[in-house]
Amino acid sequence: MSSSSHRLHLPNGSVDLVSGVITREGEDSGKLTSTEMHLLSYFVANPGRAVPRDELHEKVWGYSPRVVTRAVDLAVLRVRAKLGDDAEEKFVIATERGVGYRFLLQQPVEASRRFEPATSFVGRRGELSALEGLLTKQRMVTLLGPPGMGKTRLAKQYALDPEQQYREIWFVDLTVVASPELVKVALCQAMGVGQDYLSELETLLAEAGESLLIMDNFETVLSAAPLVGQWLARAPSLRVLVTSRERLRISAEHCLRLDQLPRPEAVQLFLERSRAVGAPNNEDGGTIEELVLRLDGNPLAIELAASRRSALSPKDILTQLSNRFRLLQTHPRDGARDSLRAAVESSWDALEAAEARTMALCSVFHNGFSVALAEVVVGLGDDEPWIVDVLESLVDKSLLYTKKVAELGELRFHFFEYIRDFAAEKLGELGLRAEAAARHSEALLARFNSDWNQQKAVSVKAHLDDLVAIHERGLKIGDHRAVVQAVLIGKYYFLPVTHEYRQLWVAAEDSARKLGLAEQVEVLTHRARVSAYTAKLDEAEADALSAAKLAEKLGDGKTMARALRVACLARTDLGKETIPLLERALSVATVDPTVEWEVRCDLAVARSAVDPKAALADAEDAWRSAVGRSEKVSASWAMGIALLFQGSEECLGWFVQLADMAQKIPIFESTVASATGIAHMRFGREGEALTCFSRALECTE
Repeated sequence: MSSSSHRLHLPNGSVDLVSGVITREGEDSGKLTSTEMHLLSYFVANPGRAVPRDELHEKVWGYSPRVVTRAVDLAVLRVRAKLGDDAEEKFVIATERGVGYRFLLQQPVEASRRFEPATSFVGRRGELSALEGLLTKQRMVTLLGPPGMGKTRLAKQYALDPEQQYREIWFVDLTVVASPELVKVALCQAMGVGQDYLSELETLLAEAGESLLIMDNFETVLSAAPLVGQWLARAPSLRVLVTSRERLRISAEHCLRLDQLPRPEAVQLFLERSRAVGAPNNEDGGTIEELVLRLDGNPLAIELAASRRSALSPKDILTQLSNRFRLLQTHPRDGARDSLRAAVESSWDALEAAEARTMALCSVFHNGFSVALAEVVVGLGDDEPWIVDVLESLVDKSLLYTKKVAELGELRFHFFEYIRDFAAEKLGELGLRAEAAARHSEALLARFNSDWNQQKAVSVKAHLDDLVAIHERGLKIGDHRAVVQAVLIGKYYFLPVTHEYRQLWVAAEDSARKLGLAEQVEVLTHRARVSAYTAKLDEAEADALSAAKLAEKLGDGKTMARALRVACLARTDLGKETIPLLERALSVATVDPTVEWEVRCDLAVARSAVDPKAALADAEDAWRSAVGRSEKVSASWAMGIALLFQGSEECLGWFVQLADMAQKIPIFESTVASATGIAHMRFGREGEALTCFSRALECTE
């Protein structure tokens, strides 16, 4: 992240050595090209020395010394013009006739050992304590984390602790180092010695005694990592603290990864930085909590958002997050500009082609993805790197992070939201948006297009945002099958109790009409089922009976029977109202033994209110013949209800068994919890009943 230590101060302005932006009187007045920045950075690393043209050809352009070219002279002229060098004054880059050029600012970068922060240290006390513990036992620690996560700030806070008994503390900002070869030069500058001591650097480190070397942003010079190992070997009292987005992968390294700020600390940081710009802190706490959550608990993003508080409320900032990269940047008059985009862009620019493609294409996922899904969406060829290696590399570079889903035994990859937004921008620039969308739909619809089970329920829940995205894309491009499939896959979570989810079902019904009668029956039947489970009984019955009529028109007895079963869920009287419907369902269900068995289970439940003894016998028969999980669920329900109507507390055992089967499917959990609560009430246990009813409500919220 940018800071004043990246800035070259000139007599008439300054240059940001990371972005190349030239600032005069607080305003941007130009920008250096990447070659010009490389050239200027080389001069900065060699202050006061006459640098031969051949050396510049080799180090900056990569040319052989034998190549005859005026590239250096022309580039120096361009840099001088952009920096505003005055011919009547002393040039910043002076010509050394017959040799090359000399950079005349002897201390071009602010003293690297003066790193006292201008703001308070908020949060990260646990990480600070962990860092102190590690550096007590280990000689090298790398603070790892994505852009803006506060690695530099934590390293500085550790060094500022007066209890740290180091004789010397050196701070090297590696973002201003033009190439890995110049890391030694940067360390000489940090130690306050000239380049004449380059050959004696290891001796100086060894003679310094108990000392701390902080190397900030090492991801920019990773090939220089072996140097750190050499210094540690030659200087036994030296400790090294590195900040990096990627591991150095040397034997002495011990890593401490920085994750998101916990919500209380993130809120505290936002409030403190808001006070710094004179903003009131009487805003709704819930809004601020939502804001810091959307900002991924990222300290840089939170500080940049707080800097907008003089013009925007937290609610305003939330609504502007669709433009987060324009929103989250600052333009202070001292030129020390920070930008969330710049923080991410530097990581993106260092990616290999396969890594960049993978990042961009996987930005279509809304809430994590597995290796298998990434493989379909990215589609790397046989001659390209293996997707597992690419994903592992992106995790190592702190651009993705992983979470294990225990129920699935699966590791899922996640973006921080700001990194996903950046990758999505790049997806558009690469012209891959349509391809990514098509593969995203293909991967998810194929994954879930099979029978429902408990494990699949967990996976579906994790992909609800993706299913909504597929549904909405289908509406835009007229892909009616995708519109319907996305809703049917998420049917047990898209409960029609909110306007948003109601609209999903309305759109699915409309698309189903365009596809055919079979699709209409399926949508109406499933909508009826979830409506019944959420107590929208009139709507449920109307949809189910409509589905049954359409199925009858199709001549599909199996589907008609299932629709009639759902219609019974909407009937409040178990016996008198539902038995006729179920008998009708049984008459058409004989074409399919499984459906016939399901209807007989339902009849056992319905008859519990009329003839509990006979109903229990039917339920026991159903349980004995149950084979698969879904059959056992139906039979357990029949047993529990029959025993409840008989007044037997044995029903609770069946409901407990059902609760275990229903886990992860909220509407089923709610139904079972309600039935268990009714049983407890019947047996005089009001406390347990209240707990069950509360659980039932939680499941449908």
